[in-house]
Amino acid sequence: MALATVVLGGLMLLCGLPFALALRRPRDGWVAAGVDALLLGVVALPLAVTLWAWWGVAGAVLPAAAWCAAAVAVLRRGRAGLPPAPARPGRDGAARGVLWCGVLVAAALLRLRQVEFVPWVGDMGAYVNWANELVRTGALEATWPPLLPAYLAVGGALLGTAHTTAGMALVGLVLVLALARLAQQVGVGPWAVLAAGAVVAVHGHAVWFATFPASESLAAPFLVVWLLTVHRALTAPTRAARWPHVLAGGVVVVALCLLRANGPLLLVPVLAVLVAVLAVPAWRRFAGAWSGVSAAAVAGSAAGYWYGVAVIPAYYVDMQLPLFLPARALAVLGGLGVLDGTARTAGLLLAVVAVVCAALPALGARVARRAAASPVPPSRRSETAVLLAAAVALAGLLAVLAVQDGDVWRIAGRLGVWLCAAGVLGAATARWLPDEAARPVLLVAVATVLLYLVLQDARLGEPREHAFYLYWDRYLVSEVLPCLVLLGAVALHQGSRAVAAGLRRLRVGRPAGAVAAPVAVAATVAVVVWAAPGLRHANGDAFLRGARAFAEDLADVALAQGAPVVWAAAGDDEIADYFFPNTWMAFAVPLAVTWGLDVADLDVGDFEPDVPAGEGRLRRVATCADGDELTVLEVDRGGPGLAERLDGSDIAVTHLGRVRGSWRVLPQRHEPDEWRTVAFEVDAWRATVPAALQRLPYACGDGAVDGGAGAARQQPR
Repeated sequence: MALATVVLGGLMLLCGLPFALALRRPRDGWVAAGVDALLLGVVALPLAVTLWAWWGVAGAVLPAAAWCAAAVAVLRRGRAGLPPAPARPGRDGAARGVLWCGVLVAAALLRLRQVEFVPWVGDMGAYVNWANELVRTGALEATWPPLLPAYLAVGGALLGTAHTTAGMALVGLVLVLALARLAQQVGVGPWAVLAAGAVVAVHGHAVWFATFPASESLAAPFLVVWLLTVHRALTAPTRAARWPHVLAGGVVVVALCLLRANGPLLLVPVLAVLVAVLAVPAWRRFAGAWSGVSAAAVAGSAAGYWYGVAVIPAYYVDMQLPLFLPARALAVLGGLGVLDGTARTAGLLLAVVAVVCAALPALGARVARRAAASPVPPSRRSETAVLLAAAVALAGLLAVLAVQDGDVWRIAGRLGVWLCAAGVLGAATARWLPDEAARPVLLVAVATVLLYLVLQDARLGEPREHAFYLYWDRYLVSEVLPCLVLLGAVALHQGSRAVAAGLRRLRVGRPAGAVAAPVAVAATVAVVVWAAPGLRHANGDAFLRGARAFAEDLADVALAQGAPVVWAAAGDDEIADYFFPNTWMAFAVPLAVTWGLDVADLDVGDFEPDVPAGEGRLRRVATCADGDELTVLEVDRGGPGLAERLDGSDIAVTHLGRVRGSWRVLPQRHEPDEWRTVAFEVDAWRATVPAALQRLPYACGDGAVDGGAGAARQQPR
């Protein structure tokens, strides 16, 4: 795992290095450039794979051309395009460097576990199998947003499909570095930045979802990278220097929308803050930059929307849009005819993007020019009022959620009530950060938290349980957790400044760093103590340990026979601690998708029960497969086996052996639960169906024998 993480990290670093150097600010050194390269590479490489799978050669040429153009731009600058040689750190800097090494080592050790999510039992199994299929066939057949399978496929291609999920550990480390980089960029002091990195390193949710192959795991660092590009656009010294960052932000929005169906919802906080930027006199000088950011977000969201309605409509239009849009809004979109991938939809989207990308930057530039030409310094009162109002709104919403005691509040409690309180304090004190450009950025973070708390509360409702640990918590991990950590870092920084100011008033002369260091260390120690019990519980084992080995054993049996596969059940008894309504989804579908086996009867509803392999079913499969031999994999569910059921039939069966396996799971209950073992036993049979029994007429459509991925898997999320 450690070597796999290093290899993948090196590849992402290489992919992002030209972009990082091209977008580098003069004051950024090699460490900052290296971190930026890793962050941009994690966005760029899976996006390139997705475009290649979507558009073929043309999709591959576009990111390759962008990489080459960035590299040429850096080379043309010569030495001026590279960061300066690192200076020798002082005593404080050296101490922080040592502590940062400790934080990153601890973060890596907590994340170097692999979740063997090859069973197709939920979103994660779908993503892993689609990634394995991409490695095996070169085709990305995902019927959900494709970017996570594209990311996972990079690891699968380099390390083999047994290690497809190894890249998730890198995602966890990237989140640590991204949040620290963003906090440092918006003006948080170095000790508070270190504390923020340490919090993410040991936070139970950040650790768990650094191994869990969920789209929310990758969405969290993507959101932070987007916020980085927004701040860069706001602080660019000239209009010409701003647009590369605006463009980079638009690309990240495209990646977010190809990662999750709700990616376009980012437009809500972006446009809300645009209104604030235009209304607050102190922020009007940022109007040109923020209007560009907004236009890029609209364009990126339009690209993601088009992919959804044109390529994956069954998932995007039928399942996801109703979760996030009111029925009236859906009716309006349907009336406009933009819920399908037609030329009309494409034309309307292009028209909207063209108008927005022309009008918004022009409006923003005009407002910014007027603000710059004003001889009167702008008032700060409205700026203070907006940020304090945002803090009050966040505190009020959290109070309402606490009174309701629904699932979102339970999740917030597991994230840490202290973290929610720190987020409120960070929002309330953001006005006094020295970096003025940081304030709109922090406001959009607060608006994002508000949006997703409201949406997910409406979606989740009452407290829920699940067979997967922290399963529903992922809906707050992707946006709420990173934004709260960022706001918490601001609160810690401002708290340290307040303590230092108080000591000065008491005439206790202490340097600011001498106060920030112990405050940051104390806060970090407190978080570690808080997180330790949960980490011990969650890290007691590896989720689904044993699942891959069991699936490989089944595949080996089937591959050795070289015949079409029939998955069946002997009986209908429940399997102890098994949570899914059938076993064929868990194992038969991966045999087809990951291993490429010819598996029959997959084109049925995902939640249909296991069925036995009777004489009629075997005759039909053999007839449609145009062969005599079948391999029957029969899961033991307490009933008579295949040989007993076919006693007296002309179908000959030979017992090939029994395959035993198990996996480990940790459920999410209202009360703490323990790790459990789910055991499976599958009998393998060779069934020979005489040609005389194959003469009856059978319908041999896709529902009879499916040798590929099966039907479009559309499990509810």
